[in-house]
Parts: sequence; structure tokens; C-alpha cells
Amino acid sequence: MNRGEIRDLVREYLNEPQAVFWTNAQLNIHIDTGMRKVHNRIKTVSRYHFTTRATFSTVVGTEYYSLPTDCKDIKLVTWIDSDSRETPLIRAPWPDPTAFTPAGLLDPSVGSGLDGPGFYWIVGGSIRILPNPAAVQTIKLYYEARLTAMSADVDIPSCDADYHDMIAKWAALEAGIKDDKQQTNLAGLYKVREEDMMQDVLHRVPSPAQETESFLQE
Repeated sequence: MNRGEIRDLVREYLNEPQAVFWTNAQLNIHIDTGMRKVHNRIKTVSRYHFTTRATFSTVVGTEYYSLPTDCKDIKLVTWIDSDSRETPLIRAPWPDPTAFTPAGLLDPSVGSGLDGPGFYWIVGGSIRILPNPAAVQTIKLYYEARLTAMSADVDIPSCDADYHDMIAKWAALEAGIKDDKQQTNLAGLYKVREEDMMQDVLHRVPSPAQETESFLQE
């Protein structure tokens, strides 16, 4: 459903088909809140659920590159070689990334002797590629996309379409506070749908044993 369709469902729950007591703008605020709630609830169970990707090309002699504007959290960075093979880069973490970066890679002249990048730092809204690129390379980012508010009625929420009705239910619950509506039945429906969603999302999450096995294989 898009935002307009979700709002229609909210009005059905509120028993107000046309805007009288609640304006569309007011309901849109509650819909955005509902979208964030459902989005974050999914993420608490499946932290890679909203992972997306983007690529960029390095510039010779340039170490720092801006991350995508919708990037919230980097999951994986890879280098794609001329044979289209992906090689994961190693992240040097804070508070002192130099402690996890080979000292030689901090020398700008070292990059000319290597086939491609090997390490990266996250510095605010930028990524630093090490060693300093000596040639144009393709970098692929796998990251969690930042949730953005819907700005038009044709916009579609970021979470799966299976759960869009939950956004409407939560928005109606919040909107109902305006006139002290008793919405016990709607709250019960939301709780049941949340349980459905959690069971569905859990099927996509590897068990701890699978995660451990995959880590050891690497």
C-alpha cells in the first residue's frame, strides 16, 4: 500500500471516511510514526533485513569518499577486481583505527605497489580507502539504508507490504488519543499482527549455530 491507501485504512479504523475531526496532515504524522515503529521492530529481530548496496569508483590519489546520503550503518565493503570478483575489505575500528591498520598502508606511496585496496575507515559521513588508490577501482558498499519519511501519497513504506496494515493500525491507535477513543480491539489486532510478523521475520534469520558455522568457514 502507498501512503494514501494506508491513510484510507486508518480512517476506516477511526470510522471517519472523510476528513472532519482528523486532517490528512495529522494522520500522515501518525503514519510516519507507525512506519518507524514497524521498521525498527523488524530490525530488532533481523539486523540485516534492510541492507541495500551501492557502488562507486575511486579516484587516483584520493582516500576519502562521501557515503550515500541514506547510509545509516555499513555492513560490508568489497573491492571488485577486473574479473568481477569481490574481495572484502577489512574495517579498522575506532577509537584508534591506526592500531588495526598496517603501518605501511598509511604511507601514500605504498598504494602503487598493490593490486587494490585492503582496509577502510568510517570517518563521520565518509569512508577512507587504504592504501591510497593508485588506480581507478570499483568499491561496493553493503549498508543499512536510513529510514526516510514519506512525502507524497504515492510513496510506499520501506517495510514489506505484508506489514503495511500494521502501520495503519498503529497510526489509528495514536490518532485515537485525540478524542480519548477506547481502542482495545484495535490494540489487540495490532498485537496479533505483530506476533505474525515476528514469526515471519524469524524464518529469514539464521540460527546461532548457522551463524557460527558460517563464521568458522570464513
